[in-house]
This record gives sequence, structure tokens and C-alpha cells, in this order.
Amino acid sequence: MDLVSGSIPAGRLPLGYRIGALCLLTVLLTVIPFGVGNVTPAYAQTLPGANPDLTTTCGLDVIMVLDESGSLQPYADVVRTSVRDLLVALSGTGSRLALVEFNLNARTPLGNGYIALTDDTNGPLSPTGDLTLYLDNNYVPSGYTNWDAAFAKVAELNQNQSAAPLVIFFTDDTPTVYTNQFGADVGGDESRALSEAIQSANQVKAQGSHIFVVGVGNVNLENRLIDISGPDRFPATNLPFAQADYTLTDYDQLAAALRQIAFSLCGPSVTLTKYANGANGPQLIANQSFTGQVTIANAGQPATAFVWTKPVSGPAAQLGSTQSTTTAANGTAQWQWTPGMLQSPQPWNSQFVLNEVNLPGYYFANALCARKTLSPVGGFTTNTFTLNTLPATITVGPNDLITCNVYNERLSLLVAKSANPTTVPEAGGDVTFAFDITNSGTAPVSLISLSDSAFGNLHGQGNCVTNGSTTLAVGAHYQCTVTKRIAGNVGAPHRNTVTATVRTANGVTTTGTAGATVTFRDSTPAATITRAVDPTAHLEPGGLFTHVVTITNNSAGEPLQLTALTDSRYGDLTSTGGAITASTCAVPQQLTSGNQGGASYRCQFTAALTGAPALYDDSLTATVNDDDGNTATFARDQSVAILNRLPEATLQGAISPTALPEPGGAVLFTATVT
Repeated sequence: MDLVSGSIPAGRLPLGYRIGALCLLTVLLTVIPFGVGNVTPAYAQTLPGANPDLTTTCGLDVIMVLDESGSLQPYADVVRTSVRDLLVALSGTGSRLALVEFNLNARTPLGNGYIALTDDTNGPLSPTGDLTLYLDNNYVPSGYTNWDAAFAKVAELNQNQSAAPLVIFFTDDTPTVYTNQFGADVGGDESRALSEAIQSANQVKAQGSHIFVVGVGNVNLENRLIDISGPDRFPATNLPFAQADYTLTDYDQLAAALRQIAFSLCGPSVTLTKYANGANGPQLIANQSFTGQVTIANAGQPATAFVWTKPVSGPAAQLGSTQSTTTAANGTAQWQWTPGMLQSPQPWNSQFVLNEVNLPGYYFANALCARKTLSPVGGFTTNTFTLNTLPATITVGPNDLITCNVYNERLSLLVAKSANPTTVPEAGGDVTFAFDITNSGTAPVSLISLSDSAFGNLHGQGNCVTNGSTTLAVGAHYQCTVTKRIAGNVGAPHRNTVTATVRTANGVTTTGTAGATVTFRDSTPAATITRAVDPTAHLEPGGLFTHVVTITNNSAGEPLQLTALTDSRYGDLTSTGGAITASTCAVPQQLTSGNQGGASYRCQFTAALTGAPALYDDSLTATVNDDDGNTATFARDQSVAILNRLPEATLQGAISPTALPEPGGAVLFTATVT
């Protein structure tokens, strides 16, 4: 600290009056300049308030109070590196940071809100991130040491948002300045400065924040740290970090001390951050369900020989080894546990099995993970690995912090189908069906199947190739066509549905469907009648004629029903009576259809016809209906003849006698003409 006389600090004392620097860390990280170590109090000291224990550990909001007084100037690079190590260790654990810096007064250089400590390349610890730029460019120690202002700023932050569970206060010396009731920064009374700082720290504790002070460089600073936070020095046997009040270290060990804070907060643990890749890129996803299973991997130890810290709290033997949780608003989910017991952690490895409930419409793509391991000497190493499938098993050491960014890709397929033409005659026509498959997801896929409800597997039909050899990039289309002959009825359109199936590189499939409709133009019934008669003529006065009738369905693709057979001369041909002496004709008759026409119906009737010699015509009419309710009649004429009969006579002759003796005699000839 810088010790001065007078109401406002005006300069630094000679080096001989300065005690070495010491830094304090709480969940407010504060850097305080050093001053004279032992000063006789001239002011009645305020008693420190109780320091509430941490109720949460990893993934919490932290206020770091960073001392920026002049006594830290020679050690600025050490402070920058050490603070960065702490923040890097906490990154990806769901932790958020608010920063307070102080010397003569206190400030929030990065604003009054929390910053998420993320592992992504654009995060606050990236080369261009806010925290990096602050440490590299804006942390410039100078001036005096005002703990009072620092804790007052923390109290202000707590009041304006939810109180930080942890304040890390970083300093290197006792306070030389306080802020009076008029807002002026007053120096020259170290005892008063400390007392005012204790009052402000007590206010922070009363808000529910646990203060952890990191003192650096000044062994005479310990009592002042105790005054601010409490008596429990860290590390110590059977002292969890959640109950610790301060630590005291030198500059050589500052980085290790800060790293140990991070691992004490979060190790061992697995923290994931869930991202879903959508139309606007990766988005943090809240309320996503995950399960984590922990088992102790050391031989001879029960699988449940650990205590859960998150997402539940208590012995695994009672709560179970598998716990489900959902991602928070910041997209993080966390599992933390202590091998052995809370008061006596054991150096045992654990096996952690991670699984998720897929977000509807998405699939697990991969998880990019980092293993941060604290070494026995206080350093830590970071190794990265990738999870390509879930569930996945991760080995977690007792000093490991595992952080994973879990990525889901959107699996989406747009399928379109069209018909050209969309209307054909009922008799049928060629229709070209076009298929368009679009990868509307966020990852490449392979088209492994294209199947049609009417035409089956389309691979190899038309120009369609759908055996998995076709890859669709994001946003890419695949198109092919098939031509088929379609026939049907006007009241029953042809509808068919195509189903496309695609597969991702890691084996996840999805389908999309589309339909097309072809309607039919109504066709009037078409039929032909053929007739034959035997005999074709009778001599007058006439006789019986046998008529053979054939009705043929000429409506391609459409069945007909014969409903009536009548004749202009003989009437109803399906019954006997009158001129009709016999008939095999009957209605109704079904005349089936085909692409080139259909069935025929054949019958015959015999009718008597008499009259003067002449040619006699009759017209036979067949009435048919189609299945659309259309009625049509078709007629066919037939002629028969009654021929003129010439006069006929019979000449009968008689002779008597028929024999005479010679020389002969008279003979009587008699002639009779009939």
C-alpha cells in the first residue's frame, strides 16, 4: 500500500517504508497497493461480520475485485497471467464474472453485469475478447489503495442484480484510503481506512456473498485479511473451499494459488454447454434434458463411494449414481461430485456416462470437450477430445474439470413432387412426375432411399439414383423424374406419395414426404354394335329371322354397363312375345374395360316378319352407362327381304287306255291344271 499523511494521498513513500506486496482474492478480485505493515490504530476498528459459507460451488456467479494500486506495478504481468489462468480454468463451467478494479477509487471496467466465461473462440478470453483486452491493455497499476471503495462497489453490484455467491478479493497490501460520508477519498489514517473497509465488506457478507481474499507478497498482511473475510486459511486439512476465508501466497505461487481456487470450486466435474445449430447458427439451448452417471473406478471401492454436489447434494449411496438435469438459461448443465467424503476427498478416478434427450427435429452431432487437470504443483494441463456418439463414457480424475460443448444439428428435409400434366383422359395418358429433395438441415446428408406409394422404389426408374451415392450439402437440391401412364375415373383422382430418406455421416436418418395428384377428364361412353341375321330373306309372305347382336365396349379404361336392348321393329329384345319367338338377350350386362377397349356382349333373338315383297329395315339400340353416371345409346340398322313369289301351277295328265292292241285305237287324253 501507499501510506501518506494528510487528507488526500499525494505520492508514494520511499521504498524503505514499503512492505512487500501481497494480494487478496475473494470472489471479488481486488488488487491493493502495499504500505507500512504495522501501524498503531488510531481509530476504533469495526468487528468483521460472519462470512457465509458457499452454498454452491462450480458454475456460479463470481465478482472478482482486482487491486490496481501502484505497489503492484512491478508485478503487473504476474497478476495478468495468474488471473487469466484462473479464468481459463473456470471457462466452460457455467461460471459468470463481474470485474471490479480499484486503487484510489473503484470501477467496473467491463460494465455492471456478468460476463459468461465460455470456451468458444469468440468468448471473453479469446484474443479479442473483453477480458483479454482488459488484462493486456487496461490493467495498469498506479495510485493508492481503497478497500472501502472496492467493497462498496461490490455491494452496489449485488444490489443491482442477484448477489454473487462468491467474491474473490485480490490485494497486495493494507488500505491507505477510504471514502468518507461525503464521497471523498481520504488518506492518512490506515486504521480508519481498514475499519471502513471492514464495514463495507460486512455489507457484502450480509447480502449473502462469500468473500475469499487472496493476499500476495506481504506476510504481514494476514491479520488484515482475517479482518476482512474470516479466520479460515486455505488450503488446510479437512477445510472445504466453501468454508475457507483467505489464502496468502507470494508472487511465484500466485498463479498456482488461483488455479487451485478454480479446481477447488469445480473439480471433479463435468460441465456441458448445449448448442443447437439452426438457421442463424449455433444457439444456446435452455431446458434440454441430460443424464449423467458416475461410478467410482478404483478397484476395491464401491461404485457409489462418492458424494454428489450437483445437480443434487448428498451421498450417491442414497441418491443413486445417475442424475438427470436440464440446461440452464445459459445453456449449461453440470455434474459435480467428491470421491470419498466431503471432509476427506479421495484421489479416486470416476467413470462418467453422458447421454441426452434429443431436441425435437435435431440430432446429436458431436461434443467438443476439454480436460483441465490440476497438477500436484499447482499448474494445469488442457487436453481436448471429441465425443461422436451418445451415450459416451469419460474417465474423470480427482483433479479434472471436464467441459464439453455439445452440438446438435438440425435434421430437416424438404420434399416436393409435381405431375405434368395434372389432368389426363380417363382412358389414360403419360404423366411425368418430378421429385425435388432439399437438405434444409444444418449438416450434409446422403440420399439413401426414394420410394413412391404407387411406383415403389424409384432407384433406377427414370433418371433417379437413390442408393446412398448422392450427397446433399446444406441447402442443396436433388432432382429426378419418372414418366408413368396413368388412367382412372373422373371421380377418383390418382394420388401418390413419395418418401425420401436421408442419412447423416454418423448414421442418423430422417424422412420427408410429398404427394402429387392427377385428375381425369370425363369421357362419354363409347361402344360399337355389330349385327348378323340368318336368313337374310324369305319369300313372301315372310318368315322367322334369327338376329345375332354383339355390343363391344370401346371406352378404353372405363367399364360400361349395358342397360337396355331395344329394336325399332321388334321392341324389347330381352323378352319373348309379339314377333319375338326366342331370345338369349338379357340386361344388365357388365362390359369391362382395357387400355385398348374392353369386353363384348353377344346374344341373339328370333323374330317373325311377314309382308309383301319388300326390303324391311330395323334399328337396334343399345343403352349403356359408365361408372360416372353417363348414359349413351348406340344404334345399328339391319335389313331383311321378303321376296316376290312367282305364279305356280301343277299340270297333271292321264291317258286311257294306256295300252291298245295293234294296230291301235282311240286313246283318251285328260289334262288337269291346278
